[in-house]
Amino acid sequence: MNERLCACIRRLLEAVDGRLGGDYIAEEAQRLLFLGLACSHPIVSERPKTQAIVQILSGSVSPPQVPPFKPPFGGRQWAR
Repeated sequence: MNERLCACIRRLLEAVDGRLGGDYIAEEAQRLLFLGLACSHPIVSERPKTQAIVQILSGSVSPPQVPPFKPPFGGRQWAR
């Protein structure tokens, strides 16, 4: 894993509720955070379907990859 990706993952894990006091599995937290990002994609058609969400939560499928750039927000596509 390259250093830039590692730094992004560390920053992402900072979003985990501090009240957990580190009492969580980092890989599971990363899975949920990546899934949350995918589910809030500004382009509705890019969001994972319910079946994929269940598979991701169960661990049978990897979460979607986060793009290296922020998707454009606005226009008609995201409102569908």
